[in-house]
Amino acid sequence: MAWGEKKQPRAVRNAAKAVDNAYQRQEDTAENGRQMRQAMRGTSQIHQTIRSGNAADRSAKRNVKNAEKAYDKAVQKAAEKAAKKNRGR
Repeated sequence: MAWGEKKQPRAVRNAAKAVDNAYQRQEDTAENGRQMRQAMRGTSQIHQTIRSGNAADRSAKRNVKNAEKAYDKAVQKAAEKAAKKNRGR
């Protein structure tokens, strides 16, 4: 952050952090699923492993989508608040 540059509102910063965390969790979930499938290959539980891995991937994808939606909402709310603040001047 450069001198004289204003910080983003806390809600926007927190929402951006939540989006980053959701993406990281999605990558970790995918990696974990790959390792699990590799370990279970050739056993009778492979179909259960694949199903639970697919469910985890869907859940992680949904978390990312919700985090992005929350970020967009936080940015919009911050812009409205800033506009309201400057209205009387």
